[in-house]
Amino acid sequence: MTMSNDNNTMMNMISSDRREFEVPAEVAMLCKTFANIMEENDEDITENDLICQRVSGDILEKVIDFCTHHVTIEPMVEIRTPFKSDTSTLEEIVTQEWYCKFCENITREEKFQLIKAANFLDIQPLLALSVLAMCVDINNKSVKDLQSIFKITPPAKEQGVSS
Repeated sequence: MTMSNDNNTMMNMISSDRREFEVPAEVAMLCKTFANIMEENDEDITENDLICQRVSGDILEKVIDFCTHHVTIEPMVEIRTPFKSDTSTLEEIVTQEWYCKFCENITREEKFQLIKAANFLDIQPLLALSVLAMCVDINNKSVKDLQSIFKITPPAKEQGVSS
């Protein structure tokens, strides 16, 4: 069993590309997928490897950054809906600076991957934030832009059919 200096159990989160990240059990437990199988008491944990088979190392690193900040520094305030009709930026909805900066520093493709990872790992605050960031990103985009973003093939124009 891996122990940190302050006697908290450490867990190894392992990505699909076999990168390992050592995190405190309390951080790993923000992932409900793992919290459901982990013991309530850190001292009772006997299995320390948490396999994140659907999450790449780069994305798992961002997930862990989010979870660590959420658990050890500042929990994210719940995102309230509905939004004001004139709301157009993330900063108008998410008032905590760290969480806004977290979203600013990720690409659109990473947002897609974070949404998938947060859903798979069942991390509701990260899922809500990632989906919101994606919504803000695509808000007011043209149909053509949305088709490009989501890799949707435009429907073929119908040809006149003669009888």
